[in-house]
Amino acid sequence: MKHYIVILICLCTSTVAYAQWNNNQRQGQDQQGQRREQWQQQGPRQFSPELFNQRLEQFVKNDAGLTAAECQKFFPLMHEMLNKQREINDKIQRTIYQGFGDKSENEYEQIISKVQALEIESRKLEQTYYKKFHTVLTWKKIYKVRFALSKWNMEVLKMFNPQQQQQPNRMTGWPQGQRNPYNQH
Repeated sequence: MKHYIVILICLCTSTVAYAQWNNNQRQGQDQQGQRREQWQQQGPRQFSPELFNQRLEQFVKNDAGLTAAECQKFFPLMHEMLNKQREINDKIQRTIYQGFGDKSENEYEQIISKVQALEIESRKLEQTYYKKFHTVLTWKKIYKVRFALSKWNMEVLKMFNPQQQQQPNRMTGWPQGQRNPYNQH
């Protein structure tokens, strides 16, 4: 008799669990459908570098608390640095693609050395531009800009990966009683 009760309880709980799972699946499909409808209402979407830069500037301005005068001097320098870094990253990608296929150990060593040299070049470029940024902004604002750019990159990734939007933000889940060290203004 006890076995029947246990089996009956297991059957009931599994039915309830399946019903909840099925309901969650439908809600997820509804959200995807809503996003798809929003995208379709927007019409054909093409990447616009001007719009992207505009939104980037607005995000950085708001997040780092830059004034209009600071923005006018800072953003040309920032875009100059980002464009140069983009060129270096393109070289890195082209170098990495050379590694596809059968290569000798020596060829792989050369590829890795070239990638490392390009990464060092990018860091030196960044270091040079941070000194230029300091002629326009304080170090505290430069720090805030750097953090804002990191947040912007995460936002852009979320835009291109809708499934990631449903996951909780790891930066807000601090243990109870502890402050978020990144949110100190």
